[in-house]
Amino acid sequence: MADAGSFEPPPPSSEPEETDEKGRPWAPLEVTDALLGFMFVFFGLLVAGGIVVGLIQREPDRTLVGLVPQGFLFVGVPVAVAAMRTRAHPWRAVGYVPFKAKDFWLVAAAMAVQIGVTVVFSYLFFAPEQDTLVEDVNFDETTFAAIATVFLIVIAAPITEETLFRGLFFGALRTRTSFWIAAGASGLAFGAVHLASGDVAVAGLLTLFGVILAWLYEKTGSLGPPIALHMINNSIAIIPLLS
Repeated sequence: MADAGSFEPPPPSSEPEETDEKGRPWAPLEVTDALLGFMFVFFGLLVAGGIVVGLIQREPDRTLVGLVPQGFLFVGVPVAVAAMRTRAHPWRAVGYVPFKAKDFWLVAAAMAVQIGVTVVFSYLFFAPEQDTLVEDVNFDETTFAAIATVFLIVIAAPITEETLFRGLFFGALRTRTSFWIAAGASGLAFGAVHLASGDVAVAGLLTLFGVILAWLYEKTGSLGPPIALHMINNSIAIIPLLS
């Protein structure tokens, strides 16, 4: 029997310890997760692309259908890699956490910076010309292809691309490196994947946009604001192409 004055330590808590004193959502990730995610996405796209090309011959069906497995890979791979680090709520590790309404002021500020960067970039170099899905599918505004394309550009692309490039790539690199290294590397990767649909100027501008999106993720700790900014940017960009 224990003495009345003795002290017994409380049982160990079953709650997981916070791995980052700032509470960053990417805390469970490691730098190697960025490379692992890139490999899974790269080889997954090779397999999926081969299947789509083998089964579908006509355009725009091939282009539109090919984006479906790409979207699943861009979201599924980051969540799967995060699940290897934390079994509890892996989507939180890639940035799917609540954010505050006041964070939309940061979205507005980031949008203003993006507009300024675009103007300066176009003045110093030349106006980037990007080949988008609008040209690829050659639709008229009453077709299903029109609705699908607008949805892919304005809704699906921001969600899937932010999950991969900011949620996984930036988040994993940010664990062990400075903001500028993580933002620059993830921004370069973001710009590089758009080389197929544009020119070097497009890739350069999107690299800078990727850094702005990473800054927004850094400040808010959530993918919600970067996704919102990405949606606004794509909506503005698609308006002249539809008119």
